[in-house]
Amino acid sequence: MKLNKIIFKEYDIRGKYPEELSPEAAYRIVTAFFIAKKIKRLIVARDLRPESKWVLLQIKKAAAASGVVVADLGTQSTPALFFALGGGCYDAGIMITASHSPKGIAGLKFCLRDGRAVSGLELKRLVGKLSDKKVGQKKKLSVRGAVAKNNPLAGYAKFALSFINKKKLKKCKIIMDASGGSGAQLAQTVFGSLPVQVVKMNFLAGDRYPDHGLNPLLLENQKSIISEVKKRGADLGVIFDGDADRAVLIDEIGQPANPYHLNCLLCRIALEKLKIKKIAIDGRLELGIKETIARGGGRAVVCRSGWANFVDLMVQERIAFGCENSGHFFVNLSLKQKKNYAYGDAIIPILLLLEYLAENDLSLAEALREYRQKYHLSGEINLTGIDFRKAAAKVAAKFRRYQQNKRDGLSVSGPDWFINLRPSHTEPLVRLNIEAKSKAVLRKLKKELLMLAR
Repeated sequence: MKLNKIIFKEYDIRGKYPEELSPEAAYRIVTAFFIAKKIKRLIVARDLRPESKWVLLQIKKAAAASGVVVADLGTQSTPALFFALGGGCYDAGIMITASHSPKGIAGLKFCLRDGRAVSGLELKRLVGKLSDKKVGQKKKLSVRGAVAKNNPLAGYAKFALSFINKKKLKKCKIIMDASGGSGAQLAQTVFGSLPVQVVKMNFLAGDRYPDHGLNPLLLENQKSIISEVKKRGADLGVIFDGDADRAVLIDEIGQPANPYHLNCLLCRIALEKLKIKKIAIDGRLELGIKETIARGGGRAVVCRSGWANFVDLMVQERIAFGCENSGHFFVNLSLKQKKNYAYGDAIIPILLLLEYLAENDLSLAEALREYRQKYHLSGEINLTGIDFRKAAAKVAAKFRRYQQNKRDGLSVSGPDWFINLRPSHTEPLVRLNIEAKSKAVLRKLKKELLMLAR
């Protein structure tokens, strides 16, 4: 069977269902994973997309044929699934989600018990080695009752809340938008136990708030929570993506916190609170966050963007905390346990932030002011119809006297600025990010780079 190559992404499986990611393709990919990785016990969860239900059926069929025992979490968030996998009772976990992608897309994220992600590119190689004979083989289940139920919420909540002292939190009002996604249960379990007032948006299908897309970075998806923060005089707003491993925050005046500025603040908090030495950061922007980490006595370890890349790097180098400019956050169980296991988590960073703001009597806007004023950003500029190699060659030649690296596309470091040009790992786009310590330098760089790229 020939599979559509487009579904094999750098860090997961994703495509239109059933045109690109067909039921047969899902079955074959999962079977190849089970056989190659010698999986015997699997934990699985799915987001709320209707496509995810059909993909789950294929996983269970493949498991039954391969003799794999499945623990099914049902509809659940990515942090809950991977936290449960970190408990050590399973050989692997599969999260059925297309994250923030539009409707009609299905996806799968694979991870092994030691925290290592299995990328879409590796899965492509495994499927290529899979014979039709092996796909058709049937194995008798060694454990009676192949499908078990499991609920990790209580264990996760205990773990997450262990990072803060609830008594230090001030009474405040938080607008929380679950985007109609699978993170609603987890968010409700954790934040419902805190001495804060939470106004829930899009936690249930058909609630009174306007529905919107699953990508929290897009302004059109932020409009309703911004309006609610202003109308209710809230202290901050939180909007999750479809599977709750990403979050974007809104300050008390209704201004979205740029994830990069927020990451600078969270790195400062993590260094002070968690007493860690290394932090994994996104290579798309480096100037301000490296300076922040250095001031806090830590070392920044730059990572190629993508959740699988972050998880693998953090396990390899035993890094306790990581943050990506897309709103992804990562923690390592080694922070509280004797286990080197990293996973994506958008809940714990918010808890750390709430405690920090309360202890220092700051609003979110006040806490971010230093970074907003000092590090000016272009925002991620998406370019269509661009040949990345040609554009990168022109940029490299133009800035040849400055330090360059090709860790993730092309990055160039100047004395008071930083630029990154890279091909998207998930879409047919070239992405440009620029950072500078002055608005004038930022404008100049943006004009030059757009002319070169186009």
